[in-house]
Amino acid sequence: MRAAALLLLAACATAQAEPLKVGSKRFTESYILGEIIRQTAMRAGTRAEHRQGLGGTGIVFAALEAGAIDIYPEYTGTIAREILDLGRARDDERRRGRCRQRSRARYDRSMQPLSRGRQPRRDE
Repeated sequence: MRAAALLLLAACATAQAEPLKVGSKRFTESYILGEIIRQTAMRAGTRAEHRQGLGGTGIVFAALEAGAIDIYPEYTGTIAREILDLGRARDDERRRGRCRQRSRARYDRSMQPLSRGRQPRRDE
């Protein structure tokens, strides 16, 4: 089962005064996604910095809650299981919906997908 990468976005009222602080976990894919977020923000005219390799899910999410970072890439399944205590779900769309609802209710943060899940190959 392939989970779509999601972002947890913190409310950032001072985004224009301070750079967008992008965090990432300690593995290559997270570094790359964090850098894509930083570069995308910069191209859109927002100052941004990337704080790489902060640690595992608990550490990076604590940094988000504390305001040390504003955004970081995360997998839907990790959000569901480790952050929102939703357990496993077989239906990706249902899991994304439950994650959005629970994150808004519990953390007052929105989640935005980096992708819409598996994209078909050209030969399919």
